[in-house]
Amino acid sequence: MHAKSTLSLWLNSTTRTSLFLQIATPLILIALAIVFQLNSLQASREQQLERTRLSAQDLGATLAASIAGSFQNINLTLLAATDHIRQQQSKGFDGRELNAELLELQSRVPSLILLSATNASGDVIFGIKGNRSEKVNVADREYFLQLMINPDAGMVISEPVMGRYSKKWVLICARRFNLPDGQFGGIVYGSIALDGMTERLSGKEMKLNENDAFVLRDNHMNVIVRYAHGKQDMQIMGSKINSPTLEALDKAGAQSGSYITNSVLDHVERSFYFQRISGQAMSLIVGLSIDDALSNWQLEVKKAWIVTGFFASIILLSFYLIYREQIRKLNVIGDLEATTDKLTEVLKFNEAILLNSPLPIGVYTVDGQCVKVNEALTQLVGASSEVLLSKNFRHITTWQTSGLLDGCLAALTNNSLQKCEVRMMTAFGKDIIAECRILPTQLHDATHLLIQFVDLTEIKRINSMLENILRSMKEGVHVVNEKGIILLENDASLVMLGWQDDNILGRMAHATIHHHHADRSDFPVEDCPIYATLQDGQVRHIDNDVFWKRDGSCFPVEYTVSPILNLQGGGHAATVVFRDITTRKRLEDELREQAFHDALTGLPNRRLLMDRIGQAIRVNKRHNSHAAVLFLDLNKFKVLNDTHGHNAGDQLLIEVAKRLTHVVRESDTVARLGGDEFVVLLMELNSQFEQAQEYAEFVADKIHNVLNTEYVFGEIMHQGSASIGIKLFFNEDDPDTILKAADAAMYEAKNRNNAVNSS
Repeated sequence: MHAKSTLSLWLNSTTRTSLFLQIATPLILIALAIVFQLNSLQASREQQLERTRLSAQDLGATLAASIAGSFQNINLTLLAATDHIRQQQSKGFDGRELNAELLELQSRVPSLILLSATNASGDVIFGIKGNRSEKVNVADREYFLQLMINPDAGMVISEPVMGRYSKKWVLICARRFNLPDGQFGGIVYGSIALDGMTERLSGKEMKLNENDAFVLRDNHMNVIVRYAHGKQDMQIMGSKINSPTLEALDKAGAQSGSYITNSVLDHVERSFYFQRISGQAMSLIVGLSIDDALSNWQLEVKKAWIVTGFFASIILLSFYLIYREQIRKLNVIGDLEATTDKLTEVLKFNEAILLNSPLPIGVYTVDGQCVKVNEALTQLVGASSEVLLSKNFRHITTWQTSGLLDGCLAALTNNSLQKCEVRMMTAFGKDIIAECRILPTQLHDATHLLIQFVDLTEIKRINSMLENILRSMKEGVHVVNEKGIILLENDASLVMLGWQDDNILGRMAHATIHHHHADRSDFPVEDCPIYATLQDGQVRHIDNDVFWKRDGSCFPVEYTVSPILNLQGGGHAATVVFRDITTRKRLEDELREQAFHDALTGLPNRRLLMDRIGQAIRVNKRHNSHAAVLFLDLNKFKVLNDTHGHNAGDQLLIEVAKRLTHVVRESDTVARLGGDEFVVLLMELNSQFEQAQEYAEFVADKIHNVLNTEYVFGEIMHQGSASIGIKLFFNEDDPDTILKAADAAMYEAKNRNNAVNSS
């Protein structure tokens, strides 16, 4: 009965635990691979969509700023034209002179195709190109009527109209001028051709992919310009377009916003960026195709699932082979246990069952002589039953060296079941690994040893194959027990961590690879996600953390920690699957740098500048100090570009950036807005206006002097200068208003031929 209970206990605990672990481990590995792959692909998709959103936002913000600046330039040009007309009024109109002045003003603004003036009746009397004899009257135009009845209308922008001179669809920008007695004298207006309008206003060539789109519309949702599928869509001009998202943005009065939806016109799904044009009753929408943005990601998905499917197939095949072998062995063990129970109860050896058992069995006397063998044993060792029956295990060398003989002697001494795992080369040329179960039993009133041999050779081979699969994974894998001690590391993990297998195993995982944060501050073990999973058995995925190498350096990782059920109680073990995300982090940093800095000079761009001006406003309020914006426009830059090419112009812009950076303090900001426009932000100036103004003008003079120094680019010599507008601010709250004031001061300096002008 003692032997029976021992065998039953062995079958119910060790074998079932082993079977469960052999079944659970492959399934856990597959589940981990799938979860990890899903998380990685989702993170990759979100990252790609975020890149697309930032690209649309950057393109939209750049175009909006450029277009707003162009309309500001047009407004200033119209103001200058009205000034010329008033001067002519005071001394009597000279038609040829005024026409020449209007033509010269028009040439300064590339976006204008015509600059004309009317009398109070709407007749176009100045700014007529060529020798046109036909009379043109615009008194019926809505913009003329609006300016005639409203002296304070400022610059009025029309809806798209057919130009009466150009015979093209145009957008009209107009301002009123008065007679010396204050009565309405007429209007000055400029025409912008809608064909290629965006390039003229922004100064940039529209470069969009086939499925990308761009729309400029007025505040009544009328389309002014639309680019889509590689060309300008003239058919939709003047139509109203809207979508639920745009309608919500309009109702909320939002200045800008990003969203993803299908276009209401061509039903292409795009990542849209909406922004209102500063100072104008217009808004623009830039849409980048989601399908184009995710094309590379789709290829990544296909590759990832092919690899995952291949990995799962290998794991499932291995699991099936192990499971089939284990079930076969357990069935045999069940038969053997039933046989052993019957032998114990009736003290009678069932020879037929023994001989026909698929499990290799041999019966031996206490002296070691073999008395019974079955066919399975002969096949296992590779010898006939006659040869085996002639052997005495006490004289077999491999039994002595493998430990099997010691197990037999222990079973006789203790009269109990003994188990041992042996590897031996039989005298008949077979190398086998077997689990031996040695049970003393009574046969014909004499003690015999019943030895069962369970062939583990194939199981060991499959386990080795599974271990090789684990070690060949590109992701790092390590397993810790419930105390956090490292039990297993695969090759990828060892390479990434800089350890060798025999040096890291047995160490505390947290103290070895996870002891500090990236800033080298302490990382308490109770805050560690791996430790938390050991406590509560929950799966955790960490997107961004660091692991520490043996050499003391760290690297960024993304990892998933999953529990492994411990059937013996006492907590959970855990599997950690991680990957090095150094490359991904570098790409994110590069994208962040591109979003806030000018690509040519490396200076902050408009977006970062506006943030810095906002910071300056807050600093002013905290410290009761002033700040100043210096708006610079390079003189003769177009001459250098036209004479020596854009390469020389780029070299000049880079050199100007260097000189400006050397002139100002480290706490100040030098930014490039685009073209030949630069801005210098001086922060934390004196609380007294006069002293702050004096310092700002001092810096402006230094800038003027350093930029007026000769530039030499190889054989090219260039004498440059700049017009500078200064805006000192103290209680202002709007960065756009501050920048516009500095811009206006710069244009005033340029118009007066002064180097520096303060607003």
